[in-house]
Amino acid sequence: MNKNKSSKGESRKYVDESANNPNSVLESGPDQTNLKRYLSRKEVAEMLGIALSTLHNYVKAGKVKAYGLGGRVFFLRSDIEKALKPLNEE
Repeated sequence: MNKNKSSKGESRKYVDESANNPNSVLESGPDQTNLKRYLSRKEVAEMLGIALSTLHNYVKAGKVKAYGLGGRVFFLRSDIEKALKPLNEE
């Protein structure tokens, strides 16, 4: 019976850690080359040098795609990079 309590506790710890830092779970997987890098709202805003409210407006306008899990919002790095457009197209 202790084994079940232990495994439940370990599972809960893993879930809590995953929710707080999804990249740690993704980066610790066996095949890291096929995994996509997820970013938090704060990371994306800092990366682009914009406010969180501006990022929210970009999502609402469909300029950037957001993904959600358990009330948390994440972005694929590749989606953010695709959303960036060159200013001087020739």
